[in-house]
Amino acid sequence: MSSRTGWGRRALQAATLVLLAVGFVCVGEAAWIHVKAYVAQVAIARAWRRAQAGAPDAKPWPWADTRPIAKLTVGQGAHELMVLEGSSGRNLAFGPTHDAASVLPGERGNSVIEGHRDTHFAFLRDLRIGDTLRVDLADGRSSSFAIVDLRIVDSRRWRIALDPTCRG
Repeated sequence: MSSRTGWGRRALQAATLVLLAVGFVCVGEAAWIHVKAYVAQVAIARAWRRAQAGAPDAKPWPWADTRPIAKLTVGQGAHELMVLEGSSGRNLAFGPTHDAASVLPGERGNSVIEGHRDTHFAFLRDLRIGDTLRVDLADGRSSSFAIVDLRIVDSRRWRIALDPTCRG
């Protein structure tokens, strides 16, 4: 075997190892997003139970600057998600969030709950006209909604009216 062939083989092995390492890192990071989303929902659910029991500031973890304000149930309990107050990017990493500029679910006007379509809101692709959503607040109030229209809109061209007198 010539030194040129040995060098080529070693270079191929090194390249293979590098590509495998990069692949493991990519898969690990993708899995981490879903693991973090799941674990956060468990911690938020515990804080939700404390909020239902009357705790005034039930944070999901000690350093949190948010709290759960609602539980979103899709269909007959197929998906249950805890909703955090405040729609910052940091909060969205842990679950759906309520846009504080909108009214609470069940109040007159438009209430906005936001979430990432590839983690917590992945179920949206399976919704159909007539499906139901329920939002429970910690104080015991509950609102149910039926899907009457489905649209995908470009957020750069459409805005949600937050005026509480708006019926849209």
